[in-house]
Amino acid sequence: MTDFDDLLEKAKDIARGAGSILIEQKKTHTIQTIKNALGTDFATSADYASEKYIVGQIQKYFPSHSIFTEEGQHLFEKKGAEFEWIIDPLDCTRDYSRGSSNYYVLLGIEQNKVPIAGVVYCPEANKIYAAHKDGSFMDDDIVAHVSSVSAIEKSIVITRLPIGACTDSELDSFQRIEKALIKSTFRTRAYSCDIVSCVAVAGGQADGYVLPTHLEHFKGPKWWDIAPAFAIIESAHGKITDFDGNPIKNRDLSNGLVASNTLLHPLLLDLVQKNR
Repeated sequence: MTDFDDLLEKAKDIARGAGSILIEQKKTHTIQTIKNALGTDFATSADYASEKYIVGQIQKYFPSHSIFTEEGQHLFEKKGAEFEWIIDPLDCTRDYSRGSSNYYVLLGIEQNKVPIAGVVYCPEANKIYAAHKDGSFMDDDIVAHVSSVSAIEKSIVITRLPIGACTDSELDSFQRIEKALIKSTFRTRAYSCDIVSCVAVAGGQADGYVLPTHLEHFKGPKWWDIAPAFAIIESAHGKITDFDGNPIKNRDLSNGLVASNTLLHPLLLDLVQKNR
């Protein structure tokens, strides 16, 4: 029987170790792989060094576990494994490469394809957010939870801006949602990092997060960008679903995402459904 407290503590230790590598390589890293024609999506030597460390630690302490990583992808997967780790060894690579301190190590853990634990670590702030399915959401050593705001007009809701690849009709759909949020909420904010938005909801700094990945060309997060969010938000007594109010299954983010406290959730679903 798995001790989820021990599993989470080891995951936190692994994230801290990877963070130390990222700090060490901050000024010396080089671009190793360019992933798109514009050269705006890339992996650095720090991405690979962090990933190598994380994979090695998981294989050492949890040899039966499968591993799905951003850079290695399916290289370390074990078919039929009960547990799988989803790794983003350096979230916000572009920010990191430009000298920003806002970058993260992300670890999600699934049991039979269901998210059960998540760790988000910000190395330069030495700040760690973590949760597993049977415990509380921890902001460092402090138990945290979603807000109790129930009135949409009093809420702070985060969204993310689309990219230029979106069609005019997709941008029209986004603008309808954005306009409805701006007119309905106390504040609507746009963050560029999905996991930061989800952690803000889990900790009560924001009341909701609306991510319009129903737009084909929106270029929403990959699974490793958001895998820790599910256990974190649910452990914080929040709710995270697609735009129709259904749980996210099979790592499918194509129907939008709404994360919030349970009081506000139906109001946000109603808003996106009327304006999508």
